[in-house]
Amino acid sequence: MSFAGRPSWRASLDLPQHLHLAVFTRDAYRLAEHIDAPTPAMPGRLPRVPDLSTEPDAPTPALADWASWWQEVLAADRAARSRQPLPGSPPDDYARAALQRHAIVDAPDFLSLAERPELQRAAQVAFHPFHSWWSRGPDRPRSTGQLSVPGFKGELVDLIDPNPGPGIVNETVRRIEQNLGRRVAPFNVDIDVLGTAGPEILVQEDDYALVSSELISDPQRFGTWLERMLLPLA
Repeated sequence: MSFAGRPSWRASLDLPQHLHLAVFTRDAYRLAEHIDAPTPAMPGRLPRVPDLSTEPDAPTPALADWASWWQEVLAADRAARSRQPLPGSPPDDYARAALQRHAIVDAPDFLSLAERPELQRAAQVAFHPFHSWWSRGPDRPRSTGQLSVPGFKGELVDLIDPNPGPGIVNETVRRIEQNLGRRVAPFNVDIDVLGTAGPEILVQEDDYALVSSELISDPQRFGTWLERMLLPLA
């Protein structure tokens, strides 16, 4: 939703799914256990990522290979959000963005990972378990009155939907306006949510952030962070 003088609160499902797939591959092979990295492990809320590392003849991807892939995924996402066309890409913004992201997260074969064969095989094996994980419900019943989007996507949409009431985003903007004694200047900010339990902030730019669902689940912490992000734009 976009508001004049308000942040654009984007509840994108396509973008986070690409990022989820990369993080799912990492966590399905337990690469994050040795580093300070996000893991989808919010007890009682998000479905847990299965352990594929113990399967017979399981791939053995290197953490360094995954980390370089993750940076490529983020770079492709940044390029898609900047709406800079790739040579030969469709003129439509949505199609262009999808093409740019798919060039890096090119499931199900992941040919872009051919020079990292163990990671490529890991991503290939993880692809169908990822979609089962993505489509299943959360580990706890959802509250009545929440949106009807099914599966894990619905859990994320429920987290970021601003209704009922004005929502944390609008409340935060109003608090900034009260403190400044004036209306905020017009601006747009996009925030995407990744279903992980930390770190809370994965990417933060002037007008964009990729945050964890752990942060969104805590209204007080989310509001405090959001106020710090929006205040320079006000």
